[in-house]
Amino acid sequence: MHPSHIPGFGNIQLATEPVSEQDVIALFNELVGMGILAHLRPVFYSGFDYYDSYFEYAESVTNSHVRELLPGISDVDEREREGVAEFKFNADSIIDDVVASIKKWTDMTFLVCWEVGKNQRSLAGDEITIDEPSDPTSRRYHGITHIGRLQSGGDHTVFILVLKDFLRILSADS
Repeated sequence: MHPSHIPGFGNIQLATEPVSEQDVIALFNELVGMGILAHLRPVFYSGFDYYDSYFEYAESVTNSHVRELLPGISDVDEREREGVAEFKFNADSIIDDVVASIKKWTDMTFLVCWEVGKNQRSLAGDEITIDEPSDPTSRRYHGITHIGRLQSGGDHTVFILVLKDFLRILSADS
């Protein structure tokens, strides 16, 4: 796992880089437990429901290092402080579930993954675009590394936490 040490937090116990969605979930939970991602509180996980998880965003417990390096806004609307979360190995693979009508783009708020995959991917006449937010307002939530938009999803944004990039940013600043 690289990086395996996060300054100010300690060592990550997961020994290898994620190779599956389950590894992404394990790493995310470890980072929440270490306090690095304590502000993205899992309310529940589901192995059988339509969606993987549901998060509560607790801005007040955001680590100062995360707030400084990947700032969001401090006044997130109360109605936007919780939402459906999905886990994927590659962010762009969410389009497979949307096109197959397994998931609905506008139901999702958060996507946690290991890598982006492709920044732009088309499937069955629809297209997903994944970009780095240009400012705290477009990032909205502290710690978010990317934002996703779907051609058929209107102006709905999914806020993406790419763990590989997140860890690189946190460890590069030390």
